[in-house]
Amino acid sequence: MHSIYKSLSPEQYSRLKNELDGIAERFNELIVKHGFNRVIDSKGIDALILSYNMKDNQYTINIGLSYNDDNASFDLFILKGFDLKRKRYYKRIIIDENLSIDYLKQSWGDIFKRGVDIASSYTKEDLTDFVKIN
Repeated sequence: MHSIYKSLSPEQYSRLKNELDGIAERFNELIVKHGFNRVIDSKGIDALILSYNMKDNQYTINIGLSYNDDNASFDLFILKGFDLKRKRYYKRIIIDENLSIDYLKQSWGDIFKRGVDIASSYTKEDLTDFVKIN
């Protein structure tokens, strides 16, 4: 695999990819305990991302990290949505920016739980963006 990021050398990219996989393995039990499953297995893609989904009978919640090439760090995002009458209503926000890999290695469990708390606080009335679905 090769780096798709202009701010990273191939060595830096490879190191970050390995460290993200280590974070995913280290915190897997905590994340599963909250009802989430890993969406993307990073072994098959070039993107530096951790992404987890949880579905219940009302909502879908996605919480994840994505590498931001502009500031050479990671952003934490959440997305919560529901489907109604051929529309998917949702809210997607970045709740933390400029997170270093070292900080994530130490604090990913707490960061993830904070994302769960924020996503859980959103009600249907907060989910105002929508796309049409078939």
